[in-house]
Amino acid sequence: MSLLVPTVPYVSVTMSLIHSQLYQSGRFDEINMGKFTRDLVAQLAHMHRSDKNIRLKIVAADIYLSVTQAIPTGLVINEIISNAYKHAFENKEKGDISITLEDKMDQRIHLNIKDNGAGISDHIDIDNAETMGLKLTRGTFGDAHKL
Repeated sequence: MSLLVPTVPYVSVTMSLIHSQLYQSGRFDEINMGKFTRDLVAQLAHMHRSDKNIRLKIVAADIYLSVTQAIPTGLVINEIISNAYKHAFENKEKGDISITLEDKMDQRIHLNIKDNGAGISDHIDIDNAETMGLKLTRGTFGDAHKL
């Protein structure tokens, strides 16, 4: 099994939530990323239920992105949160995951996702890794990403 590879159930959650939000809002050109992020993380927490005590802190402003921006951003959020649940707390009883989404007022948003888990192994070169998750993150956020 390859590290940081999204699986179909998790990707389908992202796409389903985007579809649902488009349908419910009556707007087909933009997504409220604050609401989307809160809903997505709640779904992922439910899917990754375990005996571990993982606390979530979500501060997500109601920022609207076009559908073409929202889909890859949602997939990256899904990827990072899913991997935190799967890998960050393997040898821990509890942990914290924090997600912040802010409007920086210069036509940029700031997305910060962090956990207090094990971290990415020193054996993984994140700048050259060929895993789907890291490719997706680099392709979506380019040089702006910090893992």
